[in-house]
Amino acid sequence: MPDRLGYIHGAGDDRQWWVLPQVWRDTFCEGFDAADTAKAFVERGLLLPDHERRSLRPVRINGRTRRAYVLPALEWEGMT
Repeated sequence: MPDRLGYIHGAGDDRQWWVLPQVWRDTFCEGFDAADTAKAFVERGLLLPDHERRSLRPVRINGRTRRAYVLPALEWEGMT
């Protein structure tokens, strides 16, 4: 799917949005430094880092392990 912005994983309070690196840089962070944005989101609990505090986490998509930015949906609810 060419216009996919990411993946939804889980449900309810455990729902997460997974965003692949190129989409993060080219779409979500357009006009901003992607690494600085990710760091600021991690500091505010809006992005879940891996166990070494790196912004990208390993996730399993269609049977393949990939690295993605993981956004906890619960933290984003009600934000405008």
